[in-house]
Amino acid sequence: MVNTLLDRMIAFGERHERLIAGIGWAWLGIASLSWIPQVPIPEVPYITDRNSWVLAGAWNFGWWGFVHPALGKRRKQLEAEAEQEREEDGRGADGNDPPA
Repeated sequence: MVNTLLDRMIAFGERHERLIAGIGWAWLGIASLSWIPQVPIPEVPYITDRNSWVLAGAWNFGWWGFVHPALGKRRKQLEAEAEQEREEDGRGADGNDPPA
């Protein structure tokens, strides 16, 4: 069950990896800028609150420190399993039958 969930997360993460990372970095940047009094940023809960940079930092720490590496390991494991299945079937690396 956990592997199925990870597989779905990998598929989602591969499709939206840049978007997830970009939102995290933008959130951290906006939250950090909200501390500068000369920058007129409107108050938005959880985005520009006084301590929102802590939440943004925790999000980036969790994504880059734990989730992203775990997804990468699982992705490599899935690729190795697919390669092993192709070898057992007698197919080449591209999934096609080898030339006769």
